[in-house]
Amino acid sequence: MDFKKLKEERRSRLEKLREDLKDPNSEASIKRRKYIEELAENARKAQLAAEELYIKICSYNDFEDFMSWLSELYDQKCTEEANQGKYIDSIDEQWDLIKVAETYGRELTEDELEKVGNPFLGSAYYFKGYVFGVMNGQGSVPWYIKWDTSKFGPEQLSLF
Repeated sequence: MDFKKLKEERRSRLEKLREDLKDPNSEASIKRRKYIEELAENARKAQLAAEELYIKICSYNDFEDFMSWLSELYDQKCTEEANQGKYIDSIDEQWDLIKVAETYGRELTEDELEKVGNPFLGSAYYFKGYVFGVMNGQGSVPWYIKWDTSKFGPEQLSLF
């Protein structure tokens, strides 16, 4: 295997791509534009879903009632999937709730994050007495836990 030749071919393809991207009508530019538009649309949909979920949260008198509803919904969807021989580790509403906490809650300080003690969290948010975040490992899953003053100290309440 000639690594020098492979390196030169890669460099040549990269240079051609750079040239193609300079032309707004090239196939590469059109693909890039479509990809960026898709990302923007997905972000818009995620934000809209989070806002709709926040409105639903506000319709509950007690956030614990909402969390019970979410737990029941998760159990129901897991059961439905299991009956079809499938497995799910999360549901859309859980992901939306992470976005709600990120938008309407407050980010935990480094000290608070350390006290939470989950090394797989990149960042976490305090919202309505809970800590929410995304746990990353060989995949990503939404993660949340009730704020425990005996472990984490007194709550520094967010505005929401």
